Amino acid sequence: MLGDDLSTIGKAAMEYARMGFAVFPLQPHTKEPFEGSHGFKDATTNVNRVYGWWKRCPDANIGMATGAVSGGVFAVDVDDNHDGCEVDGSDSLAEWEAENGELPETREHITGSGGVHMLYRCPSGVSVRSTGDVIPSVQIKSDGGYIVMPPSVHPNGNRYEIANDREIAEADALVLKLASERGAQETAAFELPE
Repeated sequence: MLGDDLSTIGKAAMEYARMGFAVFPLQPHTKEPFEGSHGFKDATTNVNRVYGWWKRCPDANIGMATGAVSGGVFAVDVDDNHDGCEVDGSDSLAEWEAENGELPETREHITGSGGVHMLYRCPSGVSVRSTGDVIPSVQIKSDGGYIVMPPSVHPNGNRYEIANDREIAEADALVLKLASERGAQETAAFELPE
């Protein structure tokens, strides 16, 4: 099968593309796109293109363009205070959930710095924009943004990891309430460019 000869990270990138996640290469051990690239604007689900990228640079980290280009998948990015944050995002989220209700269980990734990416899928006809903090140390990564995917290596040397194998939950009203603190909007359907 195409990609069997790739590195572990390259095989993961191929699998993500097959799952419909638009991916692109990041410099090894960083969160930064390669110089001269267009970053998340280069993201694709084309497995031949993904194969070529990781064949040329087997240690490249994996970026996933979030939002419509990846089937509406976006991340609630919960930073922890070990990543230079003054406030622990998990504490902020726990306080928010105590006042508003708990977010639905979904697939989660542990970031290299110890934070969490909670992945949700936008309901049909709804788009969520990337934002800065919606609550302290919790951001939304969606249209116009990207996240680093497992098993990429964080600049501190730790790997990004899949915390659970749950299905990606559709964002319910509560998730959209958190995200809309700064910008959910009705939108037309988006098509992935070839």
